[in-house]
Amino acid sequence: MVIDTMTATAFTGNPTPVFILDHLEGWLTVECMQLLASQSIPREMGHSETVFLRRLQTPDPSTYAVRWFTPYAEEPFCGHGVLAAAVALHQTHGLSSVRFEAFSGVKTSAVIAPSTSRAGATTVIMTFPSEPVDQTLDGAETVKRDFARALGIREEEVVAIGRNSLMDIVIELNPRIDFSAANMAIDPVKLLKASPARTRSQVVTGAWGRGTFDFAKRVFAYGSEDQATGSTYCVLAPYWATRLGKKNLRAVQTSARRGQVDLVLKEKEGLVEVCADGIKTVEGHILNPIIAKPTNLTQAKL
Repeated sequence: MVIDTMTATAFTGNPTPVFILDHLEGWLTVECMQLLASQSIPREMGHSETVFLRRLQTPDPSTYAVRWFTPYAEEPFCGHGVLAAAVALHQTHGLSSVRFEAFSGVKTSAVIAPSTSRAGATTVIMTFPSEPVDQTLDGAETVKRDFARALGIREEEVVAIGRNSLMDIVIELNPRIDFSAANMAIDPVKLLKASPARTRSQVVTGAWGRGTFDFAKRVFAYGSEDQATGSTYCVLAPYWATRLGKKNLRAVQTSARRGQVDLVLKEKEGLVEVCADGIKTVEGHILNPIIAKPTNLTQAKL
């Protein structure tokens, strides 16, 4: 099935395919999962992340192994993929809480919360590790200049640049700048080229002071924009908690499809609590892309 994540409104947020593989004896091959996740011919899905799930053989039926694939490679951690997985398992298996274990070793959990949405959305509270900025980059000789040029703004409008252990670059802009997709066209490839080596994503953020949100963000990775993300709150929650002096935050992602979350920084525990909605838009079966005919894979939820 496909879950639109970080939103209670269908066809907004981040569309995320989820494949539940409990009926198979093992994982699909990496080649098969990458073919399903990728966007170039003859590949199929092409979303920013595609999720694959298998229940672990433990006494607890709510513990799942999870794998996330971008169109290009397997990803060690994907926040909106956790949300999509929790919504899919709640709708198919009736699970109200799930623990996830990724191949990378990352462990997360998700709990279904009461929803106030009338549109059939599911509200999920997720627990992510806090990964604050641990390296300041704005003092580097060319980094601020290069990012300012990539964004098409003046260098002095870049307030700060930092990076965390997940290799996410945080680029804070002057709060007067409206960098929403409706107002500012940002070239993801230019941002990628301006980034130091081994950067995972470029997170443009600012304290707008607009409406009920504490801060806004847009996220870019692999030379394209990610419409509504989750793992970047691992760095943005501690970042803005420090900046604003508060641990309960509301955030909006101002991409073309938009997304929003509520955050709680649990500083002593080193955790970030993320509350967001997801809604199912597609459900069905899919052929095995390697042999191109119906197999047991046709029972995988899409």
